[in-house]
Amino acid sequence: AKLEEALGLFEEAAAIDPTNLEIFIMLARGNYFLADAFFKRNSTDARAIAKVFTRVTQHTATMVINSTTKRIKPP
Repeated sequence: AKLEEALGLFEEAAAIDPTNLEIFIMLARGNYFLADAFFKRNSTDARAIAKVFTRVTQHTATMVINSTTKRIKPP
């Protein structure tokens, strides 16, 4: 529950400053960690697993796109 709360705050931060690479790194790592913890508890809920990995993919893609267009501030 705390991890999901923290991820929500990082989502808000990303909306405020979409050029901050550190925010997207934390979002990708946090969502990956959430998925990893979820797998250990319940590896049969394919929809929930797909949702978490979609978030990881989206945040990673945002980092790549922003860094290649030079819209990212280095950490």
